[in-house]
Amino acid sequence: MPDPHYTAKDFLLDEHFHQWVKSPTTEINNYWQEFIRLHPEAKQEIEEARSIILQLDFQENKRAVSAKTRIKAKIDSAIQEKAQPGLFGNERHMQLSDTRKLFTRSWFAVAATVSGLILLASIYFLLTSSLEVTEYHTAYGETKKLRLPDSSLVVLNANSSLSLEESSWKDAAERTVWLEGEAFFEVEEKVTPSGQPAKFIVHTGSVHVEVLGTAFNVNHRHQETKVVLSSGSVKLNLRQASESAEREIMMEPGDMVAVSKVKREVVKKVVDTSHYTSWKENKLLFDHTPITEIIQLIEDNYGLKVSVQSTGLLEREFTGAAPADKLDILLAKMAVVYNLKIDRNDQKITITDK
Repeated sequence: MPDPHYTAKDFLLDEHFHQWVKSPTTEINNYWQEFIRLHPEAKQEIEEARSIILQLDFQENKRAVSAKTRIKAKIDSAIQEKAQPGLFGNERHMQLSDTRKLFTRSWFAVAATVSGLILLASIYFLLTSSLEVTEYHTAYGETKKLRLPDSSLVVLNANSSLSLEESSWKDAAERTVWLEGEAFFEVEEKVTPSGQPAKFIVHTGSVHVEVLGTAFNVNHRHQETKVVLSSGSVKLNLRQASESAEREIMMEPGDMVAVSKVKREVVKKVVDTSHYTSWKENKLLFDHTPITEIIQLIEDNYGLKVSVQSTGLLEREFTGAAPADKLDILLAKMAVVYNLKIDRNDQKITITDK
């Protein structure tokens, strides 16, 4: 029997794929990178499905959030109830060469739900379109400069998404965007017709960044948000699950605040901001940076699977610099410093001791 042709719908119906897009672990990321390596013909459909999920997952404007939340909940519910939970996920320890056979068996179980899901998703996007939501996305290894309606500048890092409702910005007391991933903001100071300063708010998970006019970096990945302030002033509004009310944190230039939902902690410290914002100048700067963080950055920003078989390397730190668009230079420097053998094959990097 010929191999089935993968479509974006196939991945949209897979719970394990949703988890990879929205809250990946190293294990899940490794699985899907290997899947892409073995099935390169599915890469375009995977990217399309990934983009749709990110759009559906954005926090939306409060005027429409209740309606769209109900529709999104129905989509999620349909996936949970009708799709085989292990379409790719529960069987991920099997030989990947068998995944197509598994897909063939599972497809008939979910085919009847596709039309209903498409209808619900269509209603969702019609609502979104009626609000003129503008969304920007970057692929792995890509950065993008954006000029917002108020002339504020945003540099969007790799594997990131930014959403805003442009029609609500004119003469508004608040300018609001939603971020998944990482971005650097240079916010223009604006005033309302009544002469009051217009706020600029960035929503990322449970952290809301509120500014008037300033430059700062926001990184939101793996249920952790890091805000680094280069100039001006910023107020963070935090909603922690263990707290009954919002917590406010004021930031000054040079401050970095890290909010971890997993660790349930908030850390504030003074840092060299250039190490957190150099990426927008196409540079990677590291100063005693844990190797584990560098590996996570490679997987997040470049979409590569990193396998470390070097004794003790994950407990070490690295100091150095490299061009952001020439990852091989960074890998070569790490190999020299720690006497490593680093092999890069397609979407996989293997690190071993020499």
